[in-house]
Amino acid sequence: MSIKSQFDNIDFTLDDTALTVITGTVLVDPGVGTYLAVFSMWVDFGATAASTQFQLAMYNNGVKVANSERTFDFDGSLDEGGMWIGMGAKVVMADAAHDLDIRYTVASATNPATAKRKSLVLMTEPSSGAVTEAVVLTDLNEDPGTSYTLLGGMTATPGAGDYLLLFSCSQQGPAGDQLVNFIVVENGTELSNTEIDHNQEGSIVDSGYPIWIAAHITLGASQTVEIHYKEDVAATLITHERNMMLMKLDSGDIFEVGDTVTDTLTETTELVLDGPTAGALRISDPGADTYLALFSAGAQCATVAPSQDLTFSMFVGGSKNTDSEMTYRVGDSLPDSPLALGVLGVLVPTAGQDLDVRWSSDETASRSCLNRNFVAVREAAASGIITPPVGAESLTGLAPTMDFGVITPTTIKGT
Repeated sequence: MSIKSQFDNIDFTLDDTALTVITGTVLVDPGVGTYLAVFSMWVDFGATAASTQFQLAMYNNGVKVANSERTFDFDGSLDEGGMWIGMGAKVVMADAAHDLDIRYTVASATNPATAKRKSLVLMTEPSSGAVTEAVVLTDLNEDPGTSYTLLGGMTATPGAGDYLLLFSCSQQGPAGDQLVNFIVVENGTELSNTEIDHNQEGSIVDSGYPIWIAAHITLGASQTVEIHYKEDVAATLITHERNMMLMKLDSGDIFEVGDTVTDTLTETTELVLDGPTAGALRISDPGADTYLALFSAGAQCATVAPSQDLTFSMFVGGSKNTDSEMTYRVGDSLPDSPLALGVLGVLVPTAGQDLDVRWSSDETASRSCLNRNFVAVREAAASGIITPPVGAESLTGLAPTMDFGVITPTTIKGT
């Protein structure tokens, strides 16, 4: 596999009601092939937030990659706040002159938000196996109940092997302060390190928020992997476009470390997130190479006045990878509200260097990082072969969804 990337930290105003390319998100002529594409950015709502619908998607040579489309409803109560957005898709570049970019529209240009820290990464398919994907492009309106149940369409039986799993969606509702959870279920076992907490706080009931999960999955020949979800009080949820991608990999090319014990801090300096042992969300010496690295978690602030910035970054051998840095601004309307977040990076360690994730804040107020996963995928030989599962949606020249995945010096399964 080869990895190609575009990172940009220049502010971009999201005020166009017509389809527009987000500056700094164009990968020019990545070459013919089949790619896993991952995009991440942070949206700052500013001092006066607007209530408006925001849509974005990847475009392959000017054609929408349907599986990448995401819809979010920004809420006017989120002054001084922000939102992390992440998505992924399988993309087939059929011509050497084709580009890949991110385009958006907003329903209203009043009080526009600002896009920051834009990251777009492509990884070619490996020769070690095909990609299996589950995709649903229509809204699901249902009450999942208070026990985990299958999220409609998010199930696959890809065959025996090790897989990088990436799930992403936009989730909206219900009304009131309610906790919504998503989790990966591997052959009937819930992987607790993949569980994502999202609190649909009462002031943002009409806001669609991004969810993504990365994991290392090991399956037998007829075993299934699924995404399940639930809420703490029975009510109807809206789950918008969603997809789950499984990329088969050699076990030696995937690394993962995660933790389920809440890490709470008040310091403003950058510290390594807790992992299986304190201060050790770390992949130890994966080897000299280039890696696609992904981090997913839930985080919350105890008190916010008027806002608190949480910054997460990836480090290689103790040095920050500045392209990976992502800041999440939590507004004062969302105290004690867990929100999903992610970090995307391309890391190039030398022999003996470790990879880790660190976080900091601009305030000494208490903040917490909940269940979290850190994944790194090594470059390997490219393949270009894609086999969708039986009954999967057919999308010419396009493909689905998000990506993460994988195994580590410490393998965590359903802790």
